[in-house]
Amino acid sequence: EVRSYSIFQVSNSEVTLAGTAMTIGSYCALVGKILMTCVAFAAAQERSTLAAEDWGTSVMLLGSIGFMMGLFYLVNHRDPEMRKNSWQVLSATISIFSAVLLFQAANGLVEYYLLEDASECFEIIVGFIHMMIWFLCLQLFLAWMSGAIGENPPRTDEDFHEMELDLLCFAVLLGHITGFAAVHAFGMAQQQLPRTPFYTFCAALGAWISLYILTLATKRSREAVAMHDDGEWDRFEEKLEDMTGETEDDVVGLCVSFTFMQASRFSVCGMLPNVEGEDLEETIHSTHHILLLLGA
Repeated sequence: EVRSYSIFQVSNSEVTLAGTAMTIGSYCALVGKILMTCVAFAAAQERSTLAAEDWGTSVMLLGSIGFMMGLFYLVNHRDPEMRKNSWQVLSATISIFSAVLLFQAANGLVEYYLLEDASECFEIIVGFIHMMIWFLCLQLFLAWMSGAIGENPPRTDEDFHEMELDLLCFAVLLGHITGFAAVHAFGMAQQQLPRTPFYTFCAALGAWISLYILTLATKRSREAVAMHDDGEWDRFEEKLEDMTGETEDDVVGLCVSFTFMQASRFSVCGMLPNVEGEDLEETIHSTHHILLLLGA
């Protein structure tokens, strides 16, 4: 059923979603006004002029509320493409932040139990082993979800659609975690090379070559698994190949882009940032360096 309006036509479900979004937005706006009033009243009681931190708190609260209202508007937009793209951006953002937290938690455990008072060479070896573990988990978990290994699920259209969504979800999450592990491993190796532009850029080239060889090996493994049971590719195995291949490309892109960026910063500024991408505390960039980095 479609209801006609003077400007556009929407379905009942869209009217309900839009109404819900407007209600939530109005509630958020009311809460924001109350919070802003309380902050301003408390600051006025303490002193006649508001300090910089009070203004910062007020702007943060108001900006957060406005941001949430904007999200509700975008995910309930009347244009289907706008809704789809909004949810895709939200999904990618949540995946990246979740992957960062998961990798930092795992890496923190590795550093606490294995790398305390360890040599730099041992740290690099453990870093690459850590990366390979995540890379192997990525391959095995996606293969298991698609039915390429383990018990084969029923091959219905509904199963295929559900498998496709599951693969997309966990491929993005595990791909980002594996990418961060690769960044950490090759970043530590880059720190130990001679501090010249040539060697720092060689680290980026070495990362690309190493990961390219690794992805070729995993591709051959997936082909062998797919041809082992019935000698041909089915749509589940083809979807696994496409999704895993795209995820591996993301891993390579994350690692190579980070090491290349590190080398570029060293070539411009003469100082190699640490493995986290942070400058040393005593580093001061000139205007010339800032403009070159901006242009790069």
